[in-house]
Amino acid sequence: MNIFRRKFLINPDFQLPFVIRMIIINLLTIGTLYVAMYIIFYRFNFLGNELGFESTHEYYKFIEEQFILVTTVFVAIAISLSFILGVYSFFLSHRIAGPLENLKIRFKRLETEKPKDCKTQFRKDDFFHDLASAYNKHIEKTKDEDSSNESDSN
Repeated sequence: MNIFRRKFLINPDFQLPFVIRMIIINLLTIGTLYVAMYIIFYRFNFLGNELGFESTHEYYKFIEEQFILVTTVFVAIAISLSFILGVYSFFLSHRIAGPLENLKIRFKRLETEKPKDCKTQFRKDDFFHDLASAYNKHIEKTKDEDSSNESDSN
């Protein structure tokens, strides 16, 4: 069996938007947290003003340095998590799209082949194993009905 046979984008119309949406949700979450952090630093500056610190005071330099550090960490986290979530959501979408693509192929085969030749089985890590069982039971029932119809016509 060829290990390079795997098709990475089984259903690009589903998988690509799925991955993009997951990354967007991640970036929106991190962006919301960044806005909250920005408000906290704004309040630190406001506190310095209320305490009467001059604009050249070391307190403001410290706040600015910390803000730059935290912003750098946020950007690094956003990039890292977006990459990790993108890869994970790609594999997750593969586990969703694979079984559906499998069934689509089987239904197309039913147009030209007998039902007994169109049974399906999903990969171990795929979702919707109950769907494969239901499909196979339907194929069995259809096969039984076809064989009883053939015997009735003879």
